[in-house]
Amino acid sequence: MPTLTKTEKTAFATLGEAICSAKESAKDKKDTLPLVKAAIAENRAAFMEGVTIGDYKFTLVVREELTAIRV
Repeated sequence: MPTLTKTEKTAFATLGEAICSAKESAKDKKDTLPLVKAAIAENRAAFMEGVTIGDYKFTLVVREELTAIRV
């Protein structure tokens, strides 16, 4: 076991938590994407203007062939 300062241990703990939550977030994103995609397709004009849902504003951004949702 290496000798780490308290600050280094905190940094590793924070990094570990971020990596683990990112994996869970990726799974959540994959699971919810079909529902989001359908809602955007049905309400495209509204999402082009921007739709506030909860604490987030979702805006559909289209540039050439790329379409993305900005939060």
